[in-house]
Amino acid sequence: LSACDPAKGGAKAPPRATDAAPMPSQRSLIAVPIDADIAPLKAQLERALPKTLWTINQREKACVAPQRVKLFGKRVKVTPAIPCTIVGQVTRGALRLRGEGNEIIVDMPLHATVAARDIGGVLKGETATGAALAHARIRIDLAPDWRMQGKARISYGWTKAPGIDFLGKRITFTDQADAKLAPVVRDVEREVNREIGKINIRAQAAEIWRQSFTSLELNRQNPPVWMRVTPQRILYGGYRLNGNRLSLNLGIEGVTETFVSERPENPESVPLPKLVREMPHPHLDIRVPVVADYEQLQPVIDRALAKR
Repeated sequence: LSACDPAKGGAKAPPRATDAAPMPSQRSLIAVPIDADIAPLKAQLERALPKTLWTINQREKACVAPQRVKLFGKRVKVTPAIPCTIVGQVTRGALRLRGEGNEIIVDMPLHATVAARDIGGVLKGETATGAALAHARIRIDLAPDWRMQGKARISYGWTKAPGIDFLGKRITFTDQADAKLAPVVRDVEREVNREIGKINIRAQAAEIWRQSFTSLELNRQNPPVWMRVTPQRILYGGYRLNGNRLSLNLGIEGVTETFVSERPENPESVPLPKLVREMPHPHLDIRVPVVADYEQLQPVIDRALAKR
């Protein structure tokens, strides 16, 4: 330009900058929900828990208490205590899994069959049946090293207590059944925690993290615009249950840079970092104007000038 040519009376050209042009960058947070199928948990529990949970065969000194009547002002025993042998078993039905809020519920129907037998044949092998429904309520957690952890608490109640009617009284066997069910409950808790730990979230998260070091096309042409994403952290904000799907609320926070040019090179990826417990609030920052290749902007500028 003559204005920059001292020989033609112009000013001296300013020094040419040799440093790299500044690239505008900002932090964005992108939601990346991960789903895990909890159906295998049910299958593993079905295999781990036997169909027959316990059997019983024990001698009781007094299945039926002595019968007494009041005679001459005193209570007189008219029948002795009736000893018996209690035999039976408790079996379980098919497990059912469901979601309730942030808990996984495992429903386990129980069926008890108990018989009371005595030497004298007074009870005549009376058989009792009962039913109960056990619930395993599981809360899961995701440790910083991406391991799944489960905390299970078991509760159950007899919808029909096992017992027999004899001599006008109801004889129940819930104490014997409860004593046998206690270790079964502990086994269920142990199996639940063990199977929860097998859910491999880390592999899915690592693959998503690797793929996040990329460039996203914002505009195909006239001019081409790309956003390069360089992840910095991955945040965890809890989970929710949808049927048999466990949806983790994750977000990737990283630096985003905008280019008006051909596709820039992907940033170099780094290994999956530790999990950060922080509720993701997704947002995307794209700033313009940006440092652009002139050859990409020239056709746009030419068209704008031609219109004027």
